[in-house]
Amino acid sequence: MARARDYAPGTEQPVEPEVEEGRAHLTQGRGRSKRSREADAVHGMAVHMTGLPQHQLDELPLSPNVVEALATARRLGAKKRERVGLRRQILFVAGLLRNLDPEDLEVLRELLSRAPQNSPRELALQQVERWRARILKDGDPAVEELMLEHPDADRQRLKQLARAARKPFDPEKTVEAARAKKSARELFAALREAVGV
Repeated sequence: MARARDYAPGTEQPVEPEVEEGRAHLTQGRGRSKRSREADAVHGMAVHMTGLPQHQLDELPLSPNVVEALATARRLGAKKRERVGLRRQILFVAGLLRNLDPEDLEVLRELLSRAPQNSPRELALQQVERWRARILKDGDPAVEELMLEHPDADRQRLKQLARAARKPFDPEKTVEAARAKKSARELFAALREAVGV
């Protein structure tokens, strides 16, 4: 079904849409379509915010109930079996964001657009790499800290791999160097498994 065109009164000439700052008003949409686009944008913000690291979330001006809802969503995102719960929690966060003042929402949108655009998987891999570097530097105390956050991890294997990777070797003996590098790679793989990436 074709849409009726707007014509100037008494003429057969179509009315040109008003252009403000290079944008036509007709592209903004009307009614339900516009609200749907805005809701989709807010939902995208909620998804993006669940993937942000904690230090970036702390910098955002969020109300306590939004912070609590995001924390719940992040906990659900860490569990692979909770995908339906995560989806519902993200919808809940989006609803809380839609209830914010339009000015606050625009400020939040601007701050999020300046944040680095890493996927949740990339962020998780960066976290694994930080854990590996820390374990290689500090040894067993770092493994114990990891065990506090991820109690299902294999403590003995992580300690064993960390010791093998930290073991001093003679650079001229390529076999020892290769073993240390292999242990560092295996440590990374074990950490990925422990964190759930």
